[in-house]
Amino acid sequence: MEDFKYNILAVDDEPFNLESIQRTFRNIYSVYVTTSPMEALKIFKNENIHLVIADQRMPDMLGTELLNRMREISPYPIRIILSAYTDIEYLIEAINRGEVYRYITKPWDPNELKITVAKALEHYQTLMDRLKLIKELQLKNQHLNATLQELKDAQAKILEMERLSVIGKMASMIIHDLKQPLDIIRSAAETMTRQDLDESERMEFSTMIKFEVDRFLEMVQELLDYSRGSFQLDLEPIQLSDFWIITEPRLKNYLKNYDIDVRFIVDNKDAIIRIDRYQFQRVLINLIRNALDALKNVSDEIERPQIFIRVLVNENQVVFEIEDNGPGIPDEIRERIFTPFVTGEHCTGIGLGLAIVKNILDKHGAKIQFATTPGKGTIFSIYLKREG
Repeated sequence: MEDFKYNILAVDDEPFNLESIQRTFRNIYSVYVTTSPMEALKIFKNENIHLVIADQRMPDMLGTELLNRMREISPYPIRIILSAYTDIEYLIEAINRGEVYRYITKPWDPNELKITVAKALEHYQTLMDRLKLIKELQLKNQHLNATLQELKDAQAKILEMERLSVIGKMASMIIHDLKQPLDIIRSAAETMTRQDLDESERMEFSTMIKFEVDRFLEMVQELLDYSRGSFQLDLEPIQLSDFWIITEPRLKNYLKNYDIDVRFIVDNKDAIIRIDRYQFQRVLINLIRNALDALKNVSDEIERPQIFIRVLVNENQVVFEIEDNGPGIPDEIRERIFTPFVTGEHCTGIGLGLAIVKNILDKHGAKIQFATTPGKGTIFSIYLKREG
């Protein structure tokens, strides 16, 4: 393989000068020569010229004009001017403007010309290497951007798949849990059409339907509240005795259909708390419903399922406690117990009850904690600031 040679183009209206340039460089570079500026432009367009040497004073065109026209074709080849005249200031300005790399005065010294051309071509090669590197970097950057876009697209697809998967699981859970009371309602309604039922049996099935409708509506209301993302509270100071007068009957009515021992323990009913009555009742009912779910799985060793509802008052706060003697909260969901759609294995809700409890209590400025012991039960404690 032959060594690479740079291509030099020399333009001078004096053939003797062109012959001198050819003798100087013919063994080092590929040399093109012409006395015609127009011919020089054709050679420059058709050949891969790396360096141009042009005489400044030519009849048809100044050397600087010729080099400027060549620069419009390609700005990269090195441009050198030969001049025997005194217009050096003009040439220096041309160099400063970047139009010319350097000028050489006539008559030139061949060795000096060799050194000048060699340095000029080193400059050219450095420029080409830099441009090549920039091009490679731009190409790599394009590839990187394309790869990043592919990764973003892939990530978006994964997120969409995960989102659809979560929606699918949630929908499946919601449909399953909403379907349960509807199945019971349908079965009870069909049974009520039987002619052999007496009045007491019809009343029993009617009560069952009302209970399941209420349970269904509670689930739907939880979904609506959660989807809205907020609860409107109407906070007002209320004496504990006044709150308990309207709350205890509602809790007892909610629990009357369950075969469970329920105990209410309330002290110092003169304490004042600042709450939204309806929403705080809802907190207590959700916690009681959570306890009822737990008590469906009590072991045979427990004589009877129990729920304790206590209100304890001290100098600074009022504490509401809901305690059951169920199996306790499973280890795998304890840290996520207040997270939406997290339920135990045998729970009947859709997993929003405790999440809603936490949301409502946060807006009350209240704190909720729980303590659970496997096989012995769970206590949920709500801490409210005492207003008086």
